[in-house]
Amino acid sequence: MRNIIILSVLVIASFMVVLAMKWRMFDYSTTSNNSAKTTESARSDSVINSAIMSNELPEFRDFMFKLKEEKDIIFEENGIWKWKKIDNQLWIVGSSDQSFYAIDDNGKVLRKWGRLGDAPWENREISSFDIKNEKIYIVDRDKSEFKIIENEKELVLYEKPQLPFWSGTFLTENLITSVSENGKTFEFLTLDLESGKTTKIDIPNLLGYDEAYPNMNIAYEGYFVSNGQGYCAYVCLKAGTFFVIESSDIKARPYNTIDKTDPPEISVRKMGAINFFIREPDHNVNYSACIDKNNLYIISTILFEKSDNLVLDIYNLKNGNYIGSAQIPTFSDQYPVDITKSIDGNDLYVLYENQDIKKYTMVKDE
Repeated sequence: MRNIIILSVLVIASFMVVLAMKWRMFDYSTTSNNSAKTTESARSDSVINSAIMSNELPEFRDFMFKLKEEKDIIFEENGIWKWKKIDNQLWIVGSSDQSFYAIDDNGKVLRKWGRLGDAPWENREISSFDIKNEKIYIVDRDKSEFKIIENEKELVLYEKPQLPFWSGTFLTENLITSVSENGKTFEFLTLDLESGKTTKIDIPNLLGYDEAYPNMNIAYEGYFVSNGQGYCAYVCLKAGTFFVIESSDIKARPYNTIDKTDPPEISVRKMGAINFFIREPDHNVNYSACIDKNNLYIISTILFEKSDNLVLDIYNLKNGNYIGSAQIPTFSDQYPVDITKSIDGNDLYVLYENQDIKKYTMVKDE
């Protein structure tokens, strides 16, 4: 019996050694993303700085803004899945029921609408929304659909794009934009709801690549934020890159963040029939974002190890220029996880890990 146990242990150990060797061999055979790139001389450097592909990490930031604490807001009805400041109300999508809640700055629920479900007028996983003139513009990522609900009950638009997407938004009331890939392409798609015309924007070409390299969409994973007034931004989570799309010409313009962080390398490991996508490094450099009439606001994690605070970086929507930064303070030892603000004004709402909301005013640090 003892010999059988020892033999079993040796067999298992041998299997683990072989498995480990195969994993190691795979690591050495991984193809670099750079193999699909064009030469530096062929890159379009008018917008994208060549340092985006380097390991430069400038520490300079102009902390010209500070956040003045104004108010604590407690929302007790539900967890917060998505949120947006619209006019004088804070609109929240509940985590558990995917319902819309309109609250004031005291946390009082003024209105509630919608529910979880699979019917066209119900919600499964809202990834973006806007509200104008009693119309609710909804992007449901789980059901891959765009829809408009009027007066909280009438379905006036229901659109399911042919290509799958993982992020989308209403650029205007009549334009919807999404980022999609079908295995061979990686592109932004903008659909005109009136004409039915779709405009395709090739993302690799914007970044100076001849074509999309394998799993490029994973390296440049991100999501849209929109002001509903003709501007939206696609903010990459793992790379120091964002794109601004303007409705006037339906073109996407790529820009660096101040840190110019490289996209991660992507490798694929197989376990039977399942593919595992490995990012190296695998961490968010851009944590959250919001947008107003003129600017894009991004929470950066780059300086976290040095300051123990997350940083709010501000960029101009029209030219992508870096404007300045502000440190976002912790609250009761909780770190910020999301931000939103109104289209106009200097108010900034910060959501913390424990679901507490703080309202700040952004002021210049004299």
